[in-house]
Amino acid sequence: MQREAQHGEGGNQREEGGKGERHCNIVTQDRREEDAQGDGDNDQPQNKIRFGVAGEGEDDMLDEECYLDFTFHPQGVLTGLHERLTDVDLTGNRLKEVPDLSILSRLKKLVLRDNELSSPGCASILTSLQHLDLYQNNLKASTFFECLTNLKVLDLSFNEIRKIEKLESLQKLEEIYFVNNKIASIENLSTLTNLTNLELGSNRIREIQGLETLVSLKTLWLGKNKIAQLSGLDSLTSLNLLAVSSNRLTVLEGLSTLKGLKELYVSHNG
Repeated sequence: MQREAQHGEGGNQREEGGKGERHCNIVTQDRREEDAQGDGDNDQPQNKIRFGVAGEGEDDMLDEECYLDFTFHPQGVLTGLHERLTDVDLTGNRLKEVPDLSILSRLKKLVLRDNELSSPGCASILTSLQHLDLYQNNLKASTFFECLTNLKVLDLSFNEIRKIEKLESLQKLEEIYFVNNKIASIENLSTLTNLTNLELGSNRIREIQGLETLVSLKTLWLGKNKIAQLSGLDSLTSLNLLAVSSNRLTVLEGLSTLKGLKELYVSHNG
């Protein structure tokens, strides 16, 4: 069974704080409904940024999370960004370069899906980032992220990457996604010992290797590759799920040490 890359589209809602809690939200609203009730002349969605704060004063806002959803709005230009933003979604804006986000020293999550980026630009120096999503862009290498040592989630799926490299410093990574690239070899992951999820489906991999130190790995997705033999898995004793569908396997072996394995997907082989 082949699994498409994981994350849903960037959302536009944040859970409201409970009674007496301070919260700060910056979101965009699709105004199609509002326009439909008006004169109907404008078929284009209009993004409206709302900034709401509940607290006693400006100082009360300093440690609260702020969220900006600017998805599918190619005509928009980001200006006047607030330094308290922690979560920004720029999905589907036909971006060829990342806008200047250097003021966002507290940014934790940045979603740049469905754009036309050949590099992450200024995103590569946002050292506070914990989650970076570059799904479906034009990246040809994974060499831009060495400074992002706080990253826990990195999605580089649906790009044109040929080699896994220059990720050794990202030792806090827990999830990494390389679905649908042009990767031929599993390599340069040995320092990422906190990884729990690794997705390498739809690549050009012929051999399972380079995973010996990834003892925390729980899910491993290798569907739609060119793997002919199950090997290199002996140390992955925490593995719960292994997906190797749509490969070239003819014998099912090399799994005896995987005592915690609960899910195994091997359809469409041979």
